[in-house]
This record gives sequence, structure tokens and C-alpha cells, in this order.
Amino acid sequence: MRINTSKIKQLRKQKGLTQGAMATKLGISRVTYMNREKHNEFTDKDLTTLSKVLEVTEEQVFVKEDSNNDPVIEKDQLIAELRKTIARQEEHIRILFRIISKQNKEE
Repeated sequence: MRINTSKIKQLRKQKGLTQGAMATKLGISRVTYMNREKHNEFTDKDLTTLSKVLEVTEEQVFVKEDSNNDPVIEKDQLIAELRKTIARQEEHIRILFRIISKQNKEE
């Protein structure tokens, strides 16, 4: 199983903790923490400390995988990602509509 760094990031933000604060709790530099969070390079020791700080079990920060080792996306996560995608597309549509409207007025 792989560590779900997006889950760690989400939990960290929910607790109001910065990457610097997490780094301090792990006894590492902020840059090292940033790289570990970005590149999924947490150690076993990090995982134990992270789970305590974030008040979750170690298992809760792992990516669930199916029998093909493909990540299983949680329903709530999928819905959140779809909402973000739809919001971005709606904004793009509004921008395109403004462009088309402006071009039509100029003609």
C-alpha cells in the first residue's frame, strides 16, 4: 500500500497546520517535509508521528488499492473532484461566452 499524501495534506489543513509546523513535529526541515509530502517519501517513523499529530490511525493515511494495485477512489473524494472540475468548466464557459459576446458586438 502507498501513503495517501493528499489525505495527509487534507488532514493537516483541517487541523490548521502548516508544512513548517508539521516539519517541526517530525523534527525535520520545512523543505524536507515539503518534499516528502509532494513526492510521497514519508518514513515509517514519519507515519507514526503523522498519525498521532493528525489524530488518525496509520491505516487511514494509506491509499486503498484494488486487486490490480490501482487506487480506489472514495465516493466523497470523487464527488469533490467532480465538483471542482465542473466549477472550472463553468468558469471557462463564462469566459468563452464573454469573448463571443464581445466579438458579436464588434461585428
